[in-house]
Amino acid sequence: MAFEITLSFVREHDLALYEERIVPRLRGVASRLGEVEGDPMHRLSVKVTSPSAAKDVVSLTHGFLAHAKNVRVDLSWPIAGGGTASGQLDASTGATGISPREADLLAIRVAGGAKLALQEASE
Repeated sequence: MAFEITLSFVREHDLALYEERIVPRLRGVASRLGEVEGDPMHRLSVKVTSPSAAKDVVSLTHGFLAHAKNVRVDLSWPIAGGGTASGQLDASTGATGISPREADLLAIRVAGGAKLALQEASE
């Protein structure tokens, strides 16, 4: 089983750049999701099979934002009990964007969710 992380971009251009620069480096399978009527976000699904690969998705996304301006990426992933957790990486927050510490905390949250989901699936 794979753990799915959904990345949402405000602009199509930002998603295209992400697919060009980051997706080839991901340890997972990425695919675009269809548009939801009335929602302007452009979504990308990344399916990974390990907690470390899930953590890498967040780390690589943070690195992508270090070279971008006014880009926001919303991440969402499933949690135990059928819910959804979410987080945000934003290149325009403050003078230099989101701090590396905040990005690391988000990466740990995503990796923890992946670990639990993958353990549940294997039992």
